[in-house]
Amino acid sequence: MYPLKQSAALAVLFWAQDEEGDPVTGLSDGDWTKSISKNGVASLSSMTVTVTEAGKGWYGISLSGSHTDTNGVLSLSFEATGVKQVNMQFRVSPYLVDDVMSSLTTLASSIASLATAITNLSTKVGTPAGASVSIDVAALKTAVDSHTADLADLLDHAFGRWKVSGTQLLLYRASDNDEVWKAFDLFDESGSASGVRVFDRIPTDI
Repeated sequence: MYPLKQSAALAVLFWAQDEEGDPVTGLSDGDWTKSISKNGVASLSSMTVTVTEAGKGWYGISLSGSHTDTNGVLSLSFEATGVKQVNMQFRVSPYLVDDVMSSLTTLASSIASLATAITNLSTKVGTPAGASVSIDVAALKTAVDSHTADLADLLDHAFGRWKVSGTQLLLYRASDNDEVWKAFDLFDESGSASGVRVFDRIPTDI
């Protein structure tokens, strides 16, 4: 199951094969019966999309925002005479990992700039007699420095590698690819522990 951003357009290729596993070529758009289900709805409905032959058994479709406008599991099915049924699934979400990473990187840069500005302000203010301005600035700088360290730690985790091990998803630090940072138990749509066709994940202690 592949992640897909809500209301995003995406060009997708799929492989058409016969019962022997050989590629099927020469099919046109009208040869295909296309079906769609949004947000895990149990029944499939007719799908409006054009199937174009790409060559060597590959065919392409262009998903539009009208196909990907609903969060949840998006299921697609394509059938044609002489072809084994083609099924595809996507998990549609408002945000993808790349969106979060970009936002975190921007936030880290902003906090670093703020920390520098506060340091400069603290230097200029000094310790005026009978006032607590420098104390307040120092306290603010300490708080910002703490959040900067927390964010750096978060980015270390966010950019680390991950892998599926059995029925668990393991996340690693970018600075140490051998250190497991967080683990998630994985489950399929029926709620059974599974490392394939994953539908849900739950954090677990490591």
